[in-house]
Formats: sequence, C-alpha cells, structure tokens
Amino acid sequence: MRIAIPYRKSGVELKYCLRGIEKFIDNPEVVIIGDRAPFKTDYIPFKDNHETRFKERNIFQKILLVDEDFIFFNDDHFLLKPFNFEYHYSGKLQERKEAYELTNSCRKTIQNTINIYGNINNYYRHSPLFIEREKLRPLELLDWDIYFGYCLKSIYCHVNNIQGKDYPDLKIRVPANEEKIEKMILGRPYFSTGDSVVNIAMVKVLEKLYPHKSRFE
Repeated sequence: MRIAIPYRKSGVELKYCLRGIEKFIDNPEVVIIGDRAPFKTDYIPFKDNHETRFKERNIFQKILLVDEDFIFFNDDHFLLKPFNFEYHYSGKLQERKEAYELTNSCRKTIQNTINIYGNINNYYRHSPLFIEREKLRPLELLDWDIYFGYCLKSIYCHVNNIQGKDYPDLKIRVPANEEKIEKMILGRPYFSTGDSVVNIAMVKVLEKLYPHKSRFE
C-alpha cells in the first residue's frame, strides 16, 4: 500500500511514524514529499512556501504529486493498531473552529471551508486518511491561493459522500509523564503529538511502542 507523507524537517517523530507504519500496514511503500529525510523511502522534492498562510496549499500541492491511491499520513501520526481504512470525523467544523483562538490560523482555514461547504463533518483532525487519487479532482477546482486554504480532509470526504464514524481526535498537546501518556493512548487505533510534547517521556513511550528499527532506517 502506498503511504504519502508531506514533510518538513522536524525532530524524531518521522522515525517512529515509519516504525508504526511498518508494524501495522502490510507491505507499505512510503513516499516522502517535501524536504529530504535520512530514510530509505521514495522521495519527491517539493519546495514549501514557509509562510503560515500557505501551509494548506503546500500540503495539497504535495499530495497531488502522488499518482495513485494512497494513505495520507503526517510525520506525527502513530499507529497503535492495524490500519482498517475506516474514516473518522469529530463533530462539525463550526464546533472545531470555536475551540481555536480568534487569531489561530486553523480557525481561518475552517472558516474558509465553511464559507463554501457549510458546517460539514470535521475530518480536519490528526489521523491517517485513505485517499483515492481520482477523487481529488474536485478539490483542484478550488482557489488554493486563498490565505490559509481549506480543510483538505473534510472537503475530500464531503464532496465524495464518504460516510465516516464520529470518533474523538487525540493530539497530545501538553507534556506529560510516561504513565499519563500510556493512559491517554490506551485502546486507541492511533494518536498524534504536538511539537512541544516530544520530550524524554514521550520518546520513552515511543521506544516502548516501536522498539525495532524499520527497514526505512
């Protein structure tokens, strides 16, 4: 199965993301799009516009470079169970927007999406998503030069009439000790991390979850 990861250089997350992919997906074929990473994967170069307002456009342009069906990952997505191709959303976009502060760029991205599609299901969350490449075509018609872009995952599922399951998101945003992290992720199929939480405790948990090097290392 093809796995596409839009990538900008960061910390250790990608290493453990790849270990989780290999552990829970049969015969994964990984392509990293963007910055070059020190891993043995396929690679497609892409030069980002580093302004925050073009983040969503960067991501969309990256995944358009994949020419087959794929699972869309971020480097901070960690599988805890075999990937089952189920689509998860978490409530509606308006509800998610209200959780962000007024100046937050994600809030602006959500509002752009609501302006066109209304208060649709919130797939703008931190989890892998299976994408059929042909079904991205309607999204190419949008104006991706608009500042802060759109909620790619929400639009993809909405315009393609995908019926998902309402399931709570889990992006760990506040540093915690090992015991608390393990309680948070217990029974989950996946989780994600914010930049500020990848500390000694989090790395220890990731090492417990994925102790073996992947073939990409």
